[in-house]
Amino acid sequence: MVKQYSISDIDVLSDRNDHTGLSDALESPDQNVRWSAVRALTEVGTPAALRAIVRTLDDENQFVRRAAVEALAIPGFDESWDLLVKAAQDEDQYVRRAAVESLETIGIMDGWDPFVAAVRDSFSGVRLVGVRVIGSCPEKWAMGLLVEALGDTDPIVRKTASKMLAAKGEVVVSSLIDALGDARRVVRQFAAWTLAEIGDRRAVDPLIGALNDHEAVVREAAARALGVIGDPRAAEALAQTAARDQVREVRRSAVKASRHLGEVE
Repeated sequence: MVKQYSISDIDVLSDRNDHTGLSDALESPDQNVRWSAVRALTEVGTPAALRAIVRTLDDENQFVRRAAVEALAIPGFDESWDLLVKAAQDEDQYVRRAAVESLETIGIMDGWDPFVAAVRDSFSGVRLVGVRVIGSCPEKWAMGLLVEALGDTDPIVRKTASKMLAAKGEVVVSSLIDALGDARRVVRQFAAWTLAEIGDRRAVDPLIGALNDHEAVVREAAARALGVIGDPRAAEALAQTAARDQVREVRRSAVKASRHLGEVE
């Protein structure tokens, strides 16, 4: 028969360093007690305590499972990686996010696959962590994945992908130039913004071409990018856009960009 514990019992067991009692409390029918026991064992942090916590990775309550995956974010516990990779496929989106964050904390131990999967998760919170980690990957395929993330439905994910790409500098310029021709408007727009952050002059001619994009937000982004890069080759195209574009916001951005180049309208 399972002993009945209360929340106050968990506090007493913690004060006594009664690891056996805390482990037994993981079997409580009360989810709040189980959660509290996981948190208390996390504070203990010994391999024995972590092995006890592992039992709750299949708990019926998502908050208990989440606490368990957070507990495994401890470098040096050999079992963590495989357990967290499995938890990253949990049915609950917040458990998945916690699992990917814990994987990020312990470091890349056995490949990038869990983070690639995270970038493609249905929950934006998981995708955000995936993009952040993939941003540190030096492999060429990672650049393509980050460019793909520029089209994410979540603006924070898009901005994070842009930031990660910009941090890579000139090595991603060609990929971003290619992205100016992407079928998705938001990818073209963020590609232009990211090229502006990098400031590589190889982007000038492609961005001049983007001033003729059929979407106003892309034309505006291209105009702004050309103004930031500051290459005089863009002066004539910006002047024409400032005079002729049908959208006021685009014209305004072109005027500002032109002024930055010394062409005061």
